[in-house]
Amino acid sequence: MAADQRLPGGRQRSPYQAGTGYQQPGGYPAGTDYYQQQNQYPPGQYQQPGAYPPPGGWQQPGQPPHQPPKRNPLLIIVPIVVVAAILLGVVIILAVGGGDDKKDDVTSPIPGPSLTAPAVPTVPAGVSNCVPLNPQAPAAGTAGIGGAGTVVGEANSSVSDFEAKVTLNSVCSTTGTVTSYGDPPNQGAYYILNVTVEVSRGDTSASPSDFYIQTPDGTRYDGSYDNVEPRLSASTVKAGQRVRGNVVIDAPPGHGVLNWEPLFAVTPAKFQL
Repeated sequence: MAADQRLPGGRQRSPYQAGTGYQQPGGYPAGTDYYQQQNQYPPGQYQQPGAYPPPGGWQQPGQPPHQPPKRNPLLIIVPIVVVAAILLGVVIILAVGGGDDKKDDVTSPIPGPSLTAPAVPTVPAGVSNCVPLNPQAPAAGTAGIGGAGTVVGEANSSVSDFEAKVTLNSVCSTTGTVTSYGDPPNQGAYYILNVTVEVSRGDTSASPSDFYIQTPDGTRYDGSYDNVEPRLSASTVKAGQRVRGNVVIDAPPGHGVLNWEPLFAVTPAKFQL
């Protein structure tokens, strides 16, 4: 039953009397703007006209502030560790390899070109029965096999003014023939001499007739023109030139002295055989 709406004195209370609120149809409370209550925003969160909601939507009243997702620190640490390990490995490889290179540079110098003269054969090609000579010790003023001697000219004219050096490269002897069509030696042995002649001043000759062997009794045996290649045969050798070849001398077996005495020579160059 409805409450008595009468006032003291018998007057009836008006439904529009201030202080009670008007009862809206449907049971809405009076004195309060319900629409305003339902559409109020928290302080600082008033939606601006035309604005878009923040990521994740508008924050609902009563909810805690939106927190951004936390990153996993391993996603940063692991790649850094991997890169550091790779760089460390590269540094170690370069250090080890570079050290080996420097060591090689210090302890293993690059060899220069060889200046060694080609070996002189002791037995001429084509003379298989020639035996290398075992000479005696040379006397004073006499060279041995492999040695050299110098000859100068009389210098009485431009033809006789020269200086040259001769080197006895090798010597062998045989009692047989030295050519396919030749005869055995008349004196008992053929001496095959390999020599080199170099002229430093003027010019001179370098032929088999300039060489001879002198035995201990003073007998002289001159060089022959038997052809044992490469044969020494040069009528003129000028300053700065050099020739090399074989000379054959028919002489008695034994230890004589080889002489080189070109025309106009003051004294010959001597070699002990």
